[in-house]
Amino acid sequence: MWFKNLSIFKMALTSAAIQNLNQSLEKHRFAPCLPSQAESVGFAPPREHGNIAHVVGGQILLCIQCEKKTVPSKVVERELKKKCAEIAQQQGYAPGRKARKELKERIIDELLTRAFAVPGQLRVWIDPVNGFLCIDTSSPTAADRAIKLLLKAVDGLTMEGITVGNTPSECMKMWLGNEEAPQGFTIDQDAKFVSEGEDKATVKFSNHPLDYLTTRDLMGRKDCVELALTWRDKISFVLTSNLNIKRINPLSLLQENDQKGESADERFDGDLTLMAGELSALMGDLGEALGGFANFGQKY
Repeated sequence: MWFKNLSIFKMALTSAAIQNLNQSLEKHRFAPCLPSQAESVGFAPPREHGNIAHVVGGQILLCIQCEKKTVPSKVVERELKKKCAEIAQQQGYAPGRKARKELKERIIDELLTRAFAVPGQLRVWIDPVNGFLCIDTSSPTAADRAIKLLLKAVDGLTMEGITVGNTPSECMKMWLGNEEAPQGFTIDQDAKFVSEGEDKATVKFSNHPLDYLTTRDLMGRKDCVELALTWRDKISFVLTSNLNIKRINPLSLLQENDQKGESADERFDGDLTLMAGELSALMGDLGEALGGFANFGQKY
């Protein structure tokens, strides 16, 4: 249930949009790929037999479902070459550029009917109280596709990227240099440094003490782009220089919640409530540690 990653955005959702959310998303409900369709994307209920927008205590959980078929380019080229040879033998000359293009499109359509559809899922958490929308991915491409689908489906939704008062990379270098994280956080043993030059030379630490003697030479020549932290002894994660949160691990919270004698649906709702409350508090403390969230991010 817990998100593994957070791509975080500021958002605003009108009360009318919240009331009509299920109706809006139903118009973009996921349907499996048709035989000759390469990809299908839409919304699906996050909980089996539940609403397409799952709401608990004002917190909203969505699920973007997708299927994608892939036809290897080498297979397409092999079939195209074979067909072109057959046509050349029949009519005495090879097909032209336009004919080859149309033939290639027909080959792809035919191969798609035999290709396996690979399923995928992307979860979205909307916190209308604090004005955050979080996507369970660290991929900018996946996040961008989710944003486009959300804005297309939900009238009354506005979104923008988050910005902070201080550069995350400089903050992480300062914490490492001082060997002290901001209040409420501790520094763990994973980090990644990347040089600013064209070579993008990279140094990674994994399960290694990040004391000043270890990192001081790197900090003068490279940017710190990832740093593992633990928040209030509750949640460990990796902060990135572009304000993504990766590798989220609730240290004991989820295990405690799982031990409750409740039904699967009650546990699901309990996990969502717990996750939303703790991650909202984490983001609040992290924003403060980075100089505060600003209101002029990229608009979508």
